[in-house]
Amino acid sequence: MAVAFTMSAAVAAGASTHPAGNASGHPGPSARPPVLHFTLTAPRSLKPSATGPRIPRTAVLPYRHAPSRSALARQSLLNTTIPTFSDSVVAGQDGNTYGFTIVGQNPFAGGAGTTNIPTQVIPVVVTDGSSGHVYDPTTANSGCGEPTSPVTGMLTGPLLTNHRWVAGGRYVGTDQYVGASMREEFWAEANRSGVSPSYHVRLSGSEPAVVSVTFNGGTEVGSGCSLLEEFPMSTWDSFVQGTLIPQLAGFGVSSATFPFFLFKNVVFTGGGCCILGYHSAFNSGGNSQTYGNGDYVTDGEFGGISDLAVPSHEISEWANDPFVNNPTPAWGHIGQVSGCQGNLETGDPLTGTDFAVRPTKVLGGPTYHLQELAFFGWFYDDNIGVNGWFSTRGTFTSGATLCS
Repeated sequence: MAVAFTMSAAVAAGASTHPAGNASGHPGPSARPPVLHFTLTAPRSLKPSATGPRIPRTAVLPYRHAPSRSALARQSLLNTTIPTFSDSVVAGQDGNTYGFTIVGQNPFAGGAGTTNIPTQVIPVVVTDGSSGHVYDPTTANSGCGEPTSPVTGMLTGPLLTNHRWVAGGRYVGTDQYVGASMREEFWAEANRSGVSPSYHVRLSGSEPAVVSVTFNGGTEVGSGCSLLEEFPMSTWDSFVQGTLIPQLAGFGVSSATFPFFLFKNVVFTGGGCCILGYHSAFNSGGNSQTYGNGDYVTDGEFGGISDLAVPSHEISEWANDPFVNNPTPAWGHIGQVSGCQGNLETGDPLTGTDFAVRPTKVLGGPTYHLQELAFFGWFYDDNIGVNGWFSTRGTFTSGATLCS
């Protein structure tokens, strides 16, 4: 039986709290997770338009007042943030040296092993305050052709469970998708003849709580199985940093874990629609808290982008650029990027380039969709990936060119 929590403190960005309608959590092996109820109200000036183009994209929010790279390394060493390593690379495009910080152990140093990171999947059950429509990632709507709930897809699909991965006929390991992609992008070091053949980054998934939130000031578009909720990202993110993550501390969320907020057919707006996911970091009690958000798309609104495509995009970008402080030579005019940008966002150059995978051979088991990811070496024109590739499926066969 789910336990409802009423939060007494006022929440950020014009929100208030009160008990809302029940939303059942994902059935676990013992008990359902508790449900935390909130109401979140966006300013009238930010209400999304019901018209205009709906272009699928993702975002990354800067870590405001971020510590230095050396200070972040100290936090990692003290286990007061997620485990990371820092190093530098000379980019082939311009000959400049770029520092970076990436989740896990350093495969370049030799002897890197397995890093396990507690990862909390937090389903966000959204109720539109005007219509009462509910967007619930803890349930599957069989009438809309959904074989499993989004939270089940996250916890039992190829993002958080091991799968056998082969790249161009080459076996790269039994791993989770993002962990396998990191082995592939550092293949010169991670192959069995390399200096770090035991290199792995693995996420230990759990569902400690469900967040039930009423969105006031959002906009709904579509109908039936194509219904979509739009809500201002700035309002949601202020709530996440100022209230939600601190409230989740009692459920195991901390700066040493990775919370991921999972939505179902809910997207964000900011400079237009539609932001399907983003990741960021902020200072929490003197330590650096990273987190991610992603929409589990089931409504067909965004063409081939569905189910785990957005979470795979965001989790890879978090793993490769957890503190949003990894600069690269300017690249662009590709994927979702129409101009130039200079960051290590591994999903952006291939947004919409998705593929299907069935992690189980059980007849009738669900098929998931993941996004192809650009390798670390693509951004710096450094050929260290599996098969000489620069992306997980071989779409990129050479490094990024300088953007202007």
